[in-house]
Amino acid sequence: MGSAKEKEFHCFAALSDEERRSKKEAFSRFLTYFKNCKAIADIGSGDGVFLELLNERYPKKNIIGIEPNDELIELSKSKDRALKVVKDDAVSFMLREGSQYDGYILSDIIEHLDFESGLKIMELVPEGGTLFIKTPNTDSLLGHQYYLQMPSHKTPYSPFVLKNMLKRTGFEIIAEGECDGVFSPRSFAGNIRRKILRILFIDEYSRLFGGGNYYVIAKKG
Repeated sequence: MGSAKEKEFHCFAALSDEERRSKKEAFSRFLTYFKNCKAIADIGSGDGVFLELLNERYPKKNIIGIEPNDELIELSKSKDRALKVVKDDAVSFMLREGSQYDGYILSDIIEHLDFESGLKIMELVPEGGTLFIKTPNTDSLLGHQYYLQMPSHKTPYSPFVLKNMLKRTGFEIIAEGECDGVFSPRSFAGNIRRKILRILFIDEYSRLFGGGNYYVIAKKG
């Protein structure tokens, strides 16, 4: 009988090439927000998919992954030995080296941190820094499911809470939205169903059919 690996329970780590391709396609829409950044830190880089995508698009930028989990570091390096990944926790890295970067990614990681740590990271982002956050969307039923499926999740950060945290630590929100929803954004049939359900449910639509994850991109100062 095989033993369970922690990485298998870490925010749906992409364990196959097909899963990595699908995840890279989903992340690709966010790359443009980092085109003017000189140095990017993927904090909680996990399986390395976002990190790999950044390296492919911006090979001349200084890009680093920060990950405390040995299994996930091994997984990301097994897919691309050129990826720069260091073992560290988010707050320790930001305290020591955070000011050297101007692009920051917190994808599927902030929900693993307590509130004080999440707030501290935002405070440590220097002026001019661009911050991307993706986390379970607790405004939707699917987002609640996403949050509860991971035993390592510590804190639910609702869109309301995240936006207030960002504003109070000096950020201006550039973009926000839902992703990983019930309906495929490229599906014609999905668009039709979405329009019908919006008419039928009006104010309850987002709660019942909203995306499982919420993302926000913000710039400090």
